[in-house]
Amino acid sequence: MTYPVRRSSASAVFEAAFGASAAPVATRWAPPVTVTETEQEFVVLAEVPGMTVDQISVEVIRNVVTISGEKAGEAEADGAVRYTTRRSGSFGYRAQLPGEVAADEVTASLENGVLRVLVPKVTPPGARKVTIEAI
Repeated sequence: MTYPVRRSSASAVFEAAFGASAAPVATRWAPPVTVTETEQEFVVLAEVPGMTVDQISVEVIRNVVTISGEKAGEAEADGAVRYTTRRSGSFGYRAQLPGEVAADEVTASLENGVLRVLVPKVTPPGARKVTIEAI
């Protein structure tokens, strides 16, 4: 499915003057992310196709997960690029998770362009049965 491109009046002026669309400016962007919750953990899935582990950083402070990094621009194609939807430059995503998490036990993996961050929940101390010893 394609969506119409909305052009600003500045883009229209640029096109009228130079006969081409304005190139997008590299800005901070966020990858598509899904956060799910199970009884034991939160699972954060981020789509980062074409990236390596060296280009991505994951931090957990208290119950906030931050994913950031830098995606290099694509190699120049033959001819002038008239339109592109590829993202490049620095990116970031931050999610505040409900409840306490075990920040020291967080793991992350990257497979087929999907970053998977597993954030274990802190198990609240519950009631436990105490055995009474006969003396």
